[in-house]
Amino acid sequence: MKYRILGSLFLSSTLVLAACGNGSDSSDSDTKSEKKDDTKSSSQVVKDLQSSAKDVKSYHTDNKIEVSAEGEDSQTVEVGMDVDEKETAKLDMDQAGQKMSIYVQGDKMLAKVDDQWVD
Repeated sequence: MKYRILGSLFLSSTLVLAACGNGSDSSDSDTKSEKKDDTKSSSQVVKDLQSSAKDVKSYHTDNKIEVSAEGEDSQTVEVGMDVDEKETAKLDMDQAGQKMSIYVQGDKMLAKVDDQWVD
């Protein structure tokens, strides 16, 4: 159950962030007005996603996240997550060539950082 909640929150935040960056290249004012009428609020998007995710038994996500600090160059963090019907989760991350995998099943967790296992 906790993986469904985690997955729902992860997917919700991904969709909300994606919706915030969605722009239109169309210069037709009628088209823009129609799109505004069809636009859902972020809270409605989250509610719709949570409703749709109730029957999900497994899922996979892939994300690229740009991370930057003031005065520093940005870095891309690649994150992938798999959750199956047995509520086993695997999270893979890669930042600047440093790779980390986390495996969770029940109350057990293992991590692998640059080919070194950590428990």
